[in-house]
Amino acid sequence: MSLILQGISRQKDIYGNYIFLNVKSGSQELLKLHNSLYRNVFGGQYNKIYVPHMTVGKLDTAEKMEEVYCVLKDMDTVFETTVDKISVEKIGKHGESIIIIEKEFKGKARADKK
Repeated sequence: MSLILQGISRQKDIYGNYIFLNVKSGSQELLKLHNSLYRNVFGGQYNKIYVPHMTVGKLDTAEKMEEVYCVLKDMDTVFETTVDKISVEKIGKHGESIIIIEKEFKGKARADKK
């Protein structure tokens, strides 16, 4: 899957304060993958509007998120990449990375239910 990413956005929600790199091309493929994961792996519906993105930062406070966003918001760099694998990661109570599923685009998905 080929992606083109450009532009910075931010999101504050109950899980944290995030900085995102926006997907400009390839978002339909990511949206299909997102919907498939929720339907077939997580067993439900995603009840918010999902906008495909790459998370580039999670900040401790909304103030830090705004500060970082103000520095990056006018960045005009275009990133192009080919994605051959996507991992769904859960962050554990002690900050550890727990891979829930990995999807290789030239192979099969691996699901480890935890």
